[in-house]
Amino acid sequence: MSKFLKSCAAVMTAAALLSAIPAAVPGADMPAEVTAYAETNGTLSDTVSYTLSDDGKILTISGTGEVPQIRSTISEYNKITSVVIGEGITSIGYRAFYYCYRLKSVEIPNGVTNIGDYAFGDCERLTSVKIPNSVTAIGDYAFHYCSGLTSVEIPNSVTSIGSNAFLYCSGLTSVEIPNSVTSIGRCAFLWCSSLAAINVQDGNSSYYSADGVLFDNNGTLIQYPAGKKAESYSIPNEVTNIGDYAFGNCSGLTSVEIPNGVTNIEGYAFSNCSSLTSVKLPSRVNIYYDSVFNNCSKLTSITAVGSREEASDSILKRNFADLLYFTKANASELEFDSSAATINKDAKAYYVQDAKVSMKNPTWKVELSTNDTRSMATGMQSVTGNITCGLVVYDLGGAAVTSVVLEDGGEK
Repeated sequence: MSKFLKSCAAVMTAAALLSAIPAAVPGADMPAEVTAYAETNGTLSDTVSYTLSDDGKILTISGTGEVPQIRSTISEYNKITSVVIGEGITSIGYRAFYYCYRLKSVEIPNGVTNIGDYAFGDCERLTSVKIPNSVTAIGDYAFHYCSGLTSVEIPNSVTSIGSNAFLYCSGLTSVEIPNSVTSIGRCAFLWCSSLAAINVQDGNSSYYSADGVLFDNNGTLIQYPAGKKAESYSIPNEVTNIGDYAFGNCSGLTSVEIPNGVTNIEGYAFSNCSSLTSVKLPSRVNIYYDSVFNNCSKLTSITAVGSREEASDSILKRNFADLLYFTKANASELEFDSSAATINKDAKAYYVQDAKVSMKNPTWKVELSTNDTRSMATGMQSVTGNITCGLVVYDLGGAAVTSVVLEDGGEK
């Protein structure tokens, strides 16, 4: 066959094949468009670079020095689920991975010495983190609101744990403090609702634990773990100070007994102890701040043990602008030293503001409203001066206290 005839046959065959393909129908299903992803590369600083996987989920960091805040550079940081940090990085900086709320895992290499403030704050899906034994400092709020964090391994290289470092880590069940730690900031393990024990390794020169409760060697009870399963607790006799928020959010506690050696209770020490019904404490204790019993909605009884002389040498020499309603004591049992106002002796309750009161009977009760008592003072008589005897519990922040009793410990 001639070349011409062969060419014509090929054209006719191709045309026949083409005609066999049905024409596209408007609106008919078409193959999905395929999107091609490519790894994203960039720099976080002059010395630190990154690679983001094609799906945006895996972040690999390399270079030297400190990892800065990635949100400033990577716009879709909230897609990241895994972070791998390479050798050469020495510090995880301020807010480096803050609010990477899909982040589940992170690999921190040896050589990193510092985990900065808020470094992993609000990484709520982060389930575990292994801190290398090169790290010496964990910053303030470093892991706060990491509610998915169930375990953390603190190596023996760490010397300081910052304030609120594990605040609101509600999934955390236990923590072991190595003997290298010499500084723990305030509220480091506050509101960890599942935390049942804080254990300190033997040989620590600054801290110790007893029955899962954290103390320092200066006599301060630092943190009673909020997830500890106990209804009552007697503070050890060697304790002299109860730190701020020490029992914060301990919703299972119903009663606490504070020994005579305790002289100071700091602010919000029993805040949000929603089941607490009674507290027993020494009459000479100093309450430094308001709202020690903030939101203790079931607290109905506070008992102070000691003599009137002990009470008169303590907080009662301070001036208070808080309201006390004396319900058990009548006018004959109270002596008011004031020329600014008079007391209605027939009244069932007395409004006392900065009053100088001398108790003839060492047993007395104080009734406080669950509302703001200042708004209930209309029509009541007031006096001024300094309270010099009896226990004062003030600004309870919603506690439903109906009685405060000073037990007769004998006169000295």
